[in-house]
This record gives sequence, C-alpha cells and structure tokens, in this order.
Amino acid sequence: MLNKNPIEPSLKQAKASLDVYVTKSNSLKIATFSSIKGSIEDFENLYDSSLTFLLSTPELNLLYAYKETISNPEHIFQAYKKIKPVDTKKYVWEGGAPAFHSISECERLQSQFINLEIPPEIQSRGDAEIEKFRRFVKANSALLEDNEPLFLKRLDARFVLKNPPKSVKASNSGLTTLRNLDLHELKKEIDNLINSAQVFMEKDHDTLNIIKNKGYGTHIVKEAKIADHPLNIWHKYKTDLKGLLKQYFLVRFNPEMQFDKTLLEQIGFMPCSHCCGSN
Repeated sequence: MLNKNPIEPSLKQAKASLDVYVTKSNSLKIATFSSIKGSIEDFENLYDSSLTFLLSTPELNLLYAYKETISNPEHIFQAYKKIKPVDTKKYVWEGGAPAFHSISECERLQSQFINLEIPPEIQSRGDAEIEKFRRFVKANSALLEDNEPLFLKRLDARFVLKNPPKSVKASNSGLTTLRNLDLHELKKEIDNLINSAQVFMEKDHDTLNIIKNKGYGTHIVKEAKIADHPLNIWHKYKTDLKGLLKQYFLVRFNPEMQFDKTLLEQIGFMPCSHCCGSN
C-alpha cells in the first residue's frame, strides 16, 4: 500500500482514550511551528552540561521548544501556531495535513514512503495541469509501487514528457525505533560528543579562533562546506548533537510520544483516513 504521508503519528489502541502517539518527525514539525521562546536560564538547563559553547541561540531555542513539546504537551500547546500545510507544487503528495492513527499497526505507518517529483514542464503549464498530473499518479499509485518502469511509460504516454519524473523513496521511522533506545547509552554518547567537541575546539589557537568567530553559523558559512575544514567538522558536531538530544528528550520525557488527540486536531493534525474512519 502506498504511503502518502511518510512519517505520521499513531493513536493509542484503547478506543476510549484520547491519547495519541506521534513519531519524532511530526513532533519536530510541531516544535518548528512553536512560538515558545526560552531564556538563557532555560538554555543552560536543557542538559546536564552547558551547550552554549556549541549551539547558537536559535538552535537552543528550537531544542527547548522540542523538549517542552515532549515533556508538557497539555500545558504548552496554547503557545503553538496552527500547522499550515505548504504546497510547493514540486511533488505529487504534499501540502496535506499531518495525520494520527487509531492503531500502531496501520499499514500506512509501516509501509515505505514513495513520492514523485512533478516535472518542471508540468509545473510550467500551470495549476490545472499540475492537478491533472497528480490525479493520474494517485489513480495509478499501485502500479507506481509494483512496477515503476511500466508506470513511467504510461505517464509519458499521457503527458508526453521530455524529462520523466524521479521517484523519492524513504523508509518510515516509527515508534519501535524510539522504544528501542537505551537512555543510559544515549546519555553516554551525548557526553562523549560534547567532550570531543570541546577538545577539538581547543586543540590549537587557530581552530579556537575560527570556531569562536564563525562556529554558531556553520549552516550559512561557505567554509563549513569544505571537507576537513574546522567549520565543516564543527557543523557535524552540532548536527549530531542536536539529533542525539532530540532522541534523549523523547526517551527521557515521553518515550511513547503521548499527546492528546484534541490538542493535535487544534493545531492542524487530521485522523488517518485508512484506520480512523470509524473512530
């Protein structure tokens, strides 16, 4: 079964409960749309050791919002903006609201995500042609999954394409990944990474000056794209640390990603059409 939403939440099986469980991808989506702003004190208390030498204020604030989302969803959802789906018109499946599921075994949670690029020539023909293209792909989604070469032949015959679209495939990350994480090992890995970053930064005078001057903006400085440059290595430290901290917050504060169904609906989540139809 083709999964149109690659990573979605999962609703607790007990029908009487309003609790829902979301995967890390959609919890990140919630945090991204948060209007919560932390303080310097909040940032210092994010973890057992200070992170301010490594991460910028915007990075720390996003981690703080994420931690608050995980820890106290019922208290801080009022500070969230409603998630507004964005349609860039670059892919067949996009612009839809994130979903939650009534059962963790829903096949749309378990299946591989397959999407299809909308060719530039279709985009140039306008919105009406884009919608025709999307309708054709969705109507033939089973063929796309089972026999992509044949699907592309039929697509070309229908739209006379000079540049056949590329499919985008990705595996789902789900609740099992979160439950399998070990908090002790995760914390040990974070501590080792922080210590390693500190040692790297202070290894010599030049490296220390480069990181102090540009280390907070490695996502925009050109040197960070040069292999083996200190800022390239520093950017990897930052990226790895943020990923590990998000997993740490999940496992420590809300390992099953428990939220309230009504709160999620208020900020733009929708029930899965496949498994929530009768709920």
